[in-house]
Amino acid sequence: MDVPVPEVYVQVTQSEDGTEEYGVVDGQQRLRTILQFIGIESCEDQDAEEDSNNFVLEALPTASRFKDTSFSDVNGDARKRFFQYEICVRYLYTEVPKEVEDVFKRLNKFTMPLKPQELRNATFHGAFPKLAEKLADDEYWAVNRIITAAAIRRMSDIEMTSDLLIGLLHGPQGGSAKIIDEYYEQYEQFDDEFPEQTRITRVFSKTKELIQRLFPDIVDVPRWGKRSDFYTLFVALGSRLQAGGISEKMEKRLRDALMRFATKVNQMVEDVSVTNPTQARQYADAIVKGSNDKARRADRHEAIVKTIEPILSEKKRKVIKKVRRR
Repeated sequence: MDVPVPEVYVQVTQSEDGTEEYGVVDGQQRLRTILQFIGIESCEDQDAEEDSNNFVLEALPTASRFKDTSFSDVNGDARKRFFQYEICVRYLYTEVPKEVEDVFKRLNKFTMPLKPQELRNATFHGAFPKLAEKLADDEYWAVNRIITAAAIRRMSDIEMTSDLLIGLLHGPQGGSAKIIDEYYEQYEQFDDEFPEQTRITRVFSKTKELIQRLFPDIVDVPRWGKRSDFYTLFVALGSRLQAGGISEKMEKRLRDALMRFATKVNQMVEDVSVTNPTQARQYADAIVKGSNDKARRADRHEAIVKTIEPILSEKKRKVIKKVRRR
């Protein structure tokens, strides 16, 4: 299209023998896009399998002669001009991580509107963000449309798994960028493993597996496939699993109860005049007043817990009766 590519910022660290190492501070997406376009695998992960020469320029203007072509279709002088293009690079000769982070923040906070999670990804490097990123690397989130493909490109999937981890560790919290930042800062001191990481990772996996069993069709289920409602469902079931677990025999009754609950909530969201003091009304009011506010999340959490607890407590009563008979 003959338009300039914004300059790239690269950190340079040099050893005493003159050997230099380079790290991209700003421009990683631009460079990786170019590498993917010409069919070179990701430099960040040598084991990643990238589609070679399969990056089609479908978003170009209709008038462009390169629209809907891939790099393998480009030849002759056009191919030469592509290789001859020089990207402007600004080098930062420093070994101080804080200086690099400050440069990145300045570049992106005031000139490019990056998402909060993209800024976190460049600022925090401890055990907590690493775990959140690992848990986000799961096709479940995209396949079930809990996170859209566009949102995943802006790291919203990592933000979501961070939010879920915080909820499992500390109970329902507000979902604002400031609150998530505060927890990232709190855990940043732990490089390899933060307290309770092994346990909470196991709880996270068990909770996701439980939801998959309860709602294998969650994309078509009322309410629970929406990100804000999924958060509440996930944290509520996760807290219950931490308290004592849920047997397979109770899962069908649990699914039915949650389906009925979701249907009632939908009805009450549509008709705010219904003042019946039920858990569904409490949940519906919390949705209307604010889905990510800490107090509203706590109200929704309480409503779900009160709904499912009688079902799960029934198992305990049966066990007690058995013991008494013996």
